Order: sequence, then C-alpha cells, then structure tokens
Amino acid sequence: MGVCSCLGKKFTLEFLSKLTFFNTIKLDQLLWLAVREGFLNIFFNENHFLFEENLFSERIFSFSHDKIQQVIYDLLEESKRKKIHQHIGMTLLTIYGLESKDKILFQIVQHLNHTIDTIEEESIKNDLTILNYKAGLQAKNSGSYESSLQYLNFALNFLNKEASVENFELYTDVILETAETEYLLSNYERVESLLRLLENEI
Repeated sequence: MGVCSCLGKKFTLEFLSKLTFFNTIKLDQLLWLAVREGFLNIFFNENHFLFEENLFSERIFSFSHDKIQQVIYDLLEESKRKKIHQHIGMTLLTIYGLESKDKILFQIVQHLNHTIDTIEEESIKNDLTILNYKAGLQAKNSGSYESSLQYLNFALNFLNKEASVENFELYTDVILETAETEYLLSNYERVESLLRLLENEI
C-alpha cells in the first residue's frame, strides 16, 4: 500500500504491477482485500488522466478517502518515499520519454522532484532540467505563475552549471524564463540577480 500512496489517490493494476514486479493476478488479489476492508474503491474510466494510448487497463483503484492515503504515505520513511517516487518517475519517463506533455509531464516531474537531493547522474539531471523547464512553460502559459516558478526553480537546481558552455542555449532559456516569471510576480530583486547570473556567463 505504500507504493499505492505515492502514486496518488488513483492508480491502475497494470501500472502498479510494473512498479512492484508482482504479477497482476497476485496483485489483484491483494488489492481486492483492500477493497473489501474499505481502504480502496474500484471503478472504470477510459480517460484516466495518468494513462494514455491504451498502455494500461481501464480498471482503476482509488483510495476511499484522502486521509487513508495520507496516513499510509506518512508512515513511510522519508528515504523510502524518495526511492518510490524516483522509481515511479523513471518508469513514466521510460514509457513516455522527454516528449511527454500535459498531465503526463506534470506527473513525471512531480515524482522526480521529490528526489532532487538523491539524483547524481548528470544525464538524469539534464533530463529533469528539460522536463521542469517544459512544465514551467506550460504552467506559465496557462497563467499559473506560482506553479511555473516552482518548476523553473527546480530546472535551475538540476541545471549543471559546469556544462553551461555546452548547453548554453538551455542554460539561457531557463534563466530568462525564470526571470520573466519572477517579473510577472513582481519579484524584481530576484529578476536582477538572475540577469546578473546570466551576464557572468556571457
């Protein structure tokens, strides 16, 4: 149930099987026990927001109450939660790739951003810079400036400063978009510091 709580309120049997490596029959039996105990509900929905392109079953399990999910989530050790979120995020990234968009994109970054202090591979950090940058742009275009800024700041944190010469275009784009979003939120001192940061690299 710990993995389920990290997935959010809703999840599918097939995707959970990919995460836990249990076969779907055994996992289905365990989930039905949770349904009978009142912890989970089950329903069908062709348009579940997390899964597209018929990669997963239409059968969806849902926690019967948000508090149940939260209690189970809180019982996990922080290190365990981070490992689970990283596993979920990397699994989604493997399936959908860097071209992910819309709600899939936000799902990937939300899971992987939990692990910002544990990811060491530069290639993954670069991927997360790109994904958070894209999520920031998407949120900004929808008028969600606060959310946009959160994603763009994650992009800055994942950005490899040592590789700014090799990825100068990405480096510049992330800083300029962050500065523009800070400006829209009237954070003018932050705008100036970001632009100075960019000037130092030119």
